[in-house]
Amino acid sequence: MNIYLSTDETRNFLDIFITYILYGSWYGWFVIVIFQFYILHAIFHNFLNKRNPIIILLITFIISFSHSFTTYFNQDYLQWWAEFYPVYSRAAIPYWIFYFAFGYYLGKNYEYVMKMLQKYIWIVVALWVCSIIPITMFYHYKGVVYAQSNRFDIMLYTILTFLIILYTMKVLSRYKFSVFLLISEISFFIYLSHPLINEYISRGLAPFVNIPIVFIVVLTVFTLGLSIGIA
Repeated sequence: MNIYLSTDETRNFLDIFITYILYGSWYGWFVIVIFQFYILHAIFHNFLNKRNPIIILLITFIISFSHSFTTYFNQDYLQWWAEFYPVYSRAAIPYWIFYFAFGYYLGKNYEYVMKMLQKYIWIVVALWVCSIIPITMFYHYKGVVYAQSNRFDIMLYTILTFLIILYTMKVLSRYKFSVFLLISEISFFIYLSHPLINEYISRGLAPFVNIPIVFIVVLTVFTLGLSIGIA
């Protein structure tokens, strides 16, 4: 939508369609990742079903971490993927293969995982706190400041955060909060619309930028409210 609101956009519809829809060079690139997941599932379902989950998760973690780490610190490696991968390089499957394996085994063993979460939730929370340590260290000592989902140092943090949220939502589901159901139903629209809304709301909230907590809370509330209202 930002493209069509831009007054200096000179590309024709076909160029825009190829660049953003087929190649995936926009913030909806994750849709291409999902399509790749579908393909991987169709090809490797039987293989994964017969293998030890721990071994597969360990191997895929090494692949994803190594790829993310190398693309950050080695520009030649990053450039190679940007030039030769058929779609947007952020959608390259080595980034996400660990998350694919995690999602596969979580879905396959959902009831067992939920029982373990209920039993060991505080251990998971403790591990979550520990997972923040490498993020902090890379930030302070290596200057890793980019805020992207393919950061090499947030993989365990992301998985543990997801498990905690999953458990929390499971607990809250007994109260049947309608707002959660509403957000769930329109979550894809919220994701697609929030960058456009954020761009304009953040300008109005500029006076609060030096108060991060206030800025983030107000921005989140306004963005979520407008996204739900538009939807």
